[in-house]
Amino acid sequence: NVTEYQISYGYGDGVERFGTKFEFGPSSGVLSYTINALNPRSTYFFKIRAANNCKPGSWSNGMTVRTDS
Repeated sequence: NVTEYQISYGYGDGVERFGTKFEFGPSSGVLSYTINALNPRSTYFFKIRAANNCKPGSWSNGMTVRTDS
């Protein structure tokens, strides 16, 4: 069972500087979550994993995103 999702992000691949999590059950589709207060004109690397209480799964493939001004 899945009880939450964890998001790790930073300024490059392997740089896990920030993180957040949110409660949500199992899903076979796309989930939406907004991360606020990102620096403008900056590149971030994100990855996500599902967790069951204190038992996390494997990290997803990463995604690089560039913020607007």
